[in-house]
Amino acid sequence: MSKYLFDEIEVSKELVILLAIFNSSNANHKLLDPLATDNLLPIYYTEWNIIQEKLISTAIKLRMIDDQFKKLSKEPVFLNNKTGVLKTKNKTIDLTLREACNKIIHAVKFSPKNYTRNGLESRKHFLPKVNLEGDYHKKGWKATLDIKKYVSEGLCLVKQYDEDWEISTR
Repeated sequence: MSKYLFDEIEVSKELVILLAIFNSSNANHKLLDPLATDNLLPIYYTEWNIIQEKLISTAIKLRMIDDQFKKLSKEPVFLNNKTGVLKTKNKTIDLTLREACNKIIHAVKFSPKNYTRNGLESRKHFLPKVNLEGDYHKKGWKATLDIKKYVSEGLCLVKQYDEDWEISTR
C-alpha cells in the first residue's frame, strides 16, 4: 500500500509512455516501411488511442495532485510552467500545467499534429503537439499542447508530490 493518495510511479509511467509514443512514432513507422501497405495504418490509430487515453488519464490525476497543493496553500515550482498556448476570440495566452489539464479534460475535439512521408496516408507519424478544442460559457477556444513540455511539467509536479509528505499523505 502506498503512502500516497495517488501512486506517483504510475502517474510518472503514464507520462513517460505518452512521451515515448510521440518520440518513437517516426521510428516505428520507418521500421515498418518495408511492410507498408494500407494495412499499416492501424498502428497510427492504435498510437492515437493510447495518446488520448494517456492524456485524459494524466490530466485528471495531475489536476487532482495540483488541487492537493492548493488545499494547503502551497505552490509547486515548475520548470517554466508553459505547456502550450490557448487561443480565444480575443487573446492568446500560455497554458500552465493546470490550465492544460483543464483543457484536456474539457476538450470536445482532439487533433494530432502529424507528418505524412511521401504524401502517403499510410506513412504518417505523430509530431509532439496536440490541438484541442472546446467551449467555455458558449465561447469557443483552441489550444495547442506541447507534449514534451506537458510531460516535463507533469513529472516535475509528481516529483514534488512524492517529496512533500504533508500533501501526498492526505
